[in-house]
Amino acid sequence: MKIPLRVQQAAGGPKPFAYAVIYAPNYKIRGKRIRLFVDTGAHESTICEKDALVLGVRYNRLGRPRKFVGVGGCSIQGFRMKDVILRFRDEKDEVISFNFPEIFVLKSTQKDIKTAEASKIIPSILGMRFLIENGFTFYYDPLNKIAFLEKSEE
Repeated sequence: MKIPLRVQQAAGGPKPFAYAVIYAPNYKIRGKRIRLFVDTGAHESTICEKDALVLGVRYNRLGRPRKFVGVGGCSIQGFRMKDVILRFRDEKDEVISFNFPEIFVLKSTQKDIKTAEASKIIPSILGMRFLIENGFTFYYDPLNKIAFLEKSEE
């Protein structure tokens, strides 16, 4: 099974992105589409502040925050959201669902305008924990703009 990714320009060059529909019934999030940067340098998957706003996330309903370091070293809080479902489309255009025991929703802790603005450009991230726990291999060819996640059929 393959999950096709889109190679798009971001942060100065081509980057691989997955598109998914997110469901988090405990938080009244039902079927909203988000774009996730496949980040080999990130272990955890996160929902950026901009997407959280679109999703209508209420931070006061989430657990205690964990500290993350974002672009340019700005300090960001990651609030744990539990029991999240992400639905992707595979190469046959069939919907496949994955349960996330937790995903972190980001929020800037910096009060200065420059850092707050920098935190808004951080995308939602599909971290390596997702790939490892679900047995995916990541293929990325930026020159030919080809990227996908592949899971061997066992």
